[in-house]
Amino acid sequence: LDSIPIFLLLLSLYVGIVKEKPFISVLFFVAGFLIKQSLIIFIPLYFIVSLKRHGLYKSIIQLLFFFSVCVVSAVLMAYTLQVLFITSSTDITGYAFNFWSLFFPLQGASDLQPFITGINFQQTGYTIFSITYIVVLLSFRKKKIVFDHLLLMFMVVAFSAFMFLTRLHERHFLAVIPLLGFVLVTQAKQVKVYVVLSVFHILNLVYVWNPITNKTMTFLFEPWSYRILAFTALVFFFYLFRNLFIGNEEYKK
Repeated sequence: LDSIPIFLLLLSLYVGIVKEKPFISVLFFVAGFLIKQSLIIFIPLYFIVSLKRHGLYKSIIQLLFFFSVCVVSAVLMAYTLQVLFITSSTDITGYAFNFWSLFFPLQGASDLQPFITGINFQQTGYTIFSITYIVVLLSFRKKKIVFDHLLLMFMVVAFSAFMFLTRLHERHFLAVIPLLGFVLVTQAKQVKVYVVLSVFHILNLVYVWNPITNKTMTFLFEPWSYRILAFTALVFFFYLFRNLFIGNEEYKK
């Protein structure tokens, strides 16, 4: 299921930026969002890109259409949304090999426990993610819209969400792979990064998916084995994050 909204996100960006059809673009985006609300992390970036590409008027129309559809859908699905919020997990990490798995077990530690006075781990995750998000937006401030750089921005946002938000599952890394894959079209040097992160993603999925025993896999030398994998992913995150600011001349005005 997670692959469908990612496909619609990619289609939305292609139609909006390459084909310059903002209203068809937002139709694809809102369809992906309604299928799975994981696209919520991309809304600010999507709007900023639209604002720069299509201007204020068209961007506001897009935003109004998006929220109108969401409000209507929320009314129709009110009971389902209520059940989802009530049954939501509070685990710091739900078997995701991310930043939090460096310090906590893969399941069972609550993100509502205090980190420092007045701030819990969930709020800390939101804070770190928000800071990286703002920096991603700043990387776009003085650049022209180049499609591979745009995909790199969306990929870094997805990567940051996986690494730093709490309650994330292993499958939430999925968005990183196709977004980075399309970046390879013009940035072939990233192929090694793509291969390493693909292997990382597969190992994280395999750890959770064990249909024979219906339990998680057991890696050798746990918890250090998956902590090494998480640390490796964190290093590659900062490498790709840094690449946002190592612009080719074609990106600059």
